[in-house]
Amino acid sequence: MKALCALCSEERELQLSHIVPKFVVDHLKRSGPGGMRSYRTPNLRIQDGEKTRLLCRECEQLLSGWEKKFAENLFVPLHNPEPVTTPIKYQEWALKFAASVSWRVLHYYVTSGLSNFPEQEVELAKRALEVWKDFLMARKQNPAQFQQHLLPLDVIEEHSADHVSPFLNRYLLRAIHTDVITSESRTLVYVKLCRILIFGFVREDDPAQWKGTKLHVRKGIVEPTDYRIPAELMRYMNDKADAVKHALNSLSPKQDEIVSKSIKENLDKIANSETFRAMSYDLKHSGKAAFKPTKTHENV
Repeated sequence: MKALCALCSEERELQLSHIVPKFVVDHLKRSGPGGMRSYRTPNLRIQDGEKTRLLCRECEQLLSGWEKKFAENLFVPLHNPEPVTTPIKYQEWALKFAASVSWRVLHYYVTSGLSNFPEQEVELAKRALEVWKDFLMARKQNPAQFQQHLLPLDVIEEHSADHVSPFLNRYLLRAIHTDVITSESRTLVYVKLCRILIFGFVREDDPAQWKGTKLHVRKGIVEPTDYRIPAELMRYMNDKADAVKHALNSLSPKQDEIVSKSIKENLDKIANSETFRAMSYDLKHSGKAAFKPTKTHENV
């Protein structure tokens, strides 16, 4: 069945397009000890990322070209077990990729409904969609005020905060998460691709709170440096890490058994994984709270 492609606006056969690029989901499945789960529905194992009929074959191929370059030149190096010590260069494909991901995620949320958003923010979101679309289709040279920012993530080695989630490091290194967030100061598309965070600006009233994260049109570098983002976003990530903890605590007895069995069968793999590294820092900061509580199951 033919329909309008969301990107080129031509009437064509639409493909099942991933909202989060498939290479990110594949990495999570390949590098983890067990199946994927969503904190929203923890008792259901997930085989693939969310998909929707969004793009025609030609537009799907256009986006996949930027995905391939981003995956090979930024995603893989930033997920290497060894820490990045030298700058990683990128070219125009990095901003195109980031804009394409922010566009897909925002399109999904706008279509699903931003019911809790003020009307003014919804209109701005629709404007951002149009600008990103024109940029992807080479009708605009840059995204203007609807900038794209990239933050590389790693474990938090030391902190002095009052409350840090006992699952924060596992969230930072392992989670795939999309959202559209709004506050008095900003509205952002939030796309977490394991150890890479992409922010698409819909509205940013205080750009001085960002340092080192902006993706440039032609070329740039991602390097070990002091990045800065608004403190409210760190609180947001901490809250989401707590949500993961609560989701794991709510696993049914059957699913709890499946997870435990998977861990026992993959101990060697886990010992050399980023999951173990993240957990060890969660344990360092939070002690026993970093572990999932042991449940007593009664036979009925």
